Amino acid sequence: MVAMAAAMKTAERYLMRAVAGGFVVAAAVLLPLFSFIDLIEQLDDTGQGNYHSAQAFAYVGLILPRRLIELGPFIALLGTTVALGGLASHRELTALRSVGVSPGGIALAALKAGVLLILLLAAIDQLVASPLQQHAFGMRATALSGDSNAESGSGAALWARRGDRLLRVGALRLGRIPADIEIFHFNAEGHLVRYIHADYAEIHHRAPWRLNTVLVKAFMAGTPVTTRHASMVWQTFLTPAQIGLLEKPAESLSPVQLYGYVQYLRSTGQSSAVYAVMLWQKLGLPLTAAAMILLAVPFSIGAPRGASIGSRIALGAIAGLGVYLADQIIVNMGLLLDLSPPLIALGPGAVLLAVALAALGKSAARR
Repeated sequence: MVAMAAAMKTAERYLMRAVAGGFVVAAAVLLPLFSFIDLIEQLDDTGQGNYHSAQAFAYVGLILPRRLIELGPFIALLGTTVALGGLASHRELTALRSVGVSPGGIALAALKAGVLLILLLAAIDQLVASPLQQHAFGMRATALSGDSNAESGSGAALWARRGDRLLRVGALRLGRIPADIEIFHFNAEGHLVRYIHADYAEIHHRAPWRLNTVLVKAFMAGTPVTTRHASMVWQTFLTPAQIGLLEKPAESLSPVQLYGYVQYLRSTGQSSAVYAVMLWQKLGLPLTAAAMILLAVPFSIGAPRGASIGSRIALGAIAGLGVYLADQIIVNMGLLLDLSPPLIALGPGAVLLAVALAALGKSAARR
């Protein structure tokens, strides 16, 4: 009994290493492919404003961690298919089955390797991908705008000047809310006549900003007069391109930032559906990845014995593409019909998991 348990543990570790290696192979294939597509798209924009090929390459490099996360479920599917397909082609799965390893045991070992992948992707999303992608977006938007009156960086989220007014946005809360705002008004002689500081602002396209927790200093005959306001309306002079520097894409926000931004939108009476769906999609990544891994197991142990690893990978790729298209359709329809964000985001993964479990059960019953 002890010897059998030790053999099963050894077999499980062997399968986990094989599947983890498959993840590496899948990532090595998918990341360069999609990065090349990203680069082609970016090179199409070179020549606009101050955006050049060196910045296009830098942009693609900075968003590489985000691409890795987005491809996570497909890496899980193709990696598991590659690993188990290779074992099946060399009759190693047959040998493992002969010593008592069941389809469920194979799936469990693959899932354990998948947990490591999921934890890695979650850490990258929170700590690496989001800040790098937001930096890449700001760099690209600044270069494309070609506006010498706007600058992103230098310790602030944005500097902008128009005529006798100067705006400084010190930071972006949750990646999208302008904070630590300073507005300077000068007279024709270049003397400061009014200074405004706001804790944060609510911004809307083609509408005045609402500044919150505001301090105003007006300089009259050299004497400053200070007033404070809970909120006030300010007519922005920023162009749509400049405002775009302050609005990072939803997918670039980390789960923590998304949660805070959803709460902020709800507290201010704004629509939060798109960001709530994005948040639940990020939280549902483990569910989708687990479903993809389980879906790959029947492809490998249930395929005809003469099936090549190439045919197994092609089948997995077709399944992955089908899942991606179905997910996009469901998300867009769910938003259009105003369905619950958790249902929109988690529903496809839950259905896929049920299909994978059913296929795994049938595969086990045939054996």
